[in-house]
Amino acid sequence: MSEDSSTVEVVVSVESPPLKISVTKKCELSKVNETIGLILDELQKSEKKLPKWATVTVTTMGKPVVTTPSMTAEDMFDRIAHRLDVDSSNLKEAKLFGIKGEKVQIFKTQKFAPAEAVMAICYVSEIGVGKAALSYEELKEAYRESHIKSDSPLYMIISNIAKSGYIDKQRYDSQKEIVLTAKGETKVKEITQKALAS
Repeated sequence: MSEDSSTVEVVVSVESPPLKISVTKKCELSKVNETIGLILDELQKSEKKLPKWATVTVTTMGKPVVTTPSMTAEDMFDRIAHRLDVDSSNLKEAKLFGIKGEKVQIFKTQKFAPAEAVMAICYVSEIGVGKAALSYEELKEAYRESHIKSDSPLYMIISNIAKSGYIDKQRYDSQKEIVLTAKGETKVKEITQKALAS
């Protein structure tokens, strides 16, 4: 049997204290990347509170052969594009936003209304960077670094987004954490596709 057709064990671990989930699947070596992607997608659908990154270990005969501690910026864009249902290369070339480490910045703010830009920051932070939630201070910093212009202060923009059901209002009110709802994620998908087409 050739090396490409060898069976390996893929272990994907996702941690967000106090939660920790590990999933193990066996697959052919040539299908490792596909298997990792499928596991991550399933984890994200089943456990909303988990971050969108994972420690991935590929083992063969019980010994690790590949370990990926986190995603690269390239991987982050690919995952975001996949979730937005847009072409990854188009998303990168459009330069709507950038990711550096765990920091997100909107580059082309003119393509988004202030509230849309705020939601885009949250989406990229969650899906791309892997933050399960953004604190108010983290969002404030990203908002400032993005040079978003608005007649309304940030707290008012967030309040209006919450009232519209785009972020979890209860979580924001109690913990000052910003987490997009399913409605919010759908809205970001719509505005991003529109920004790419314009």
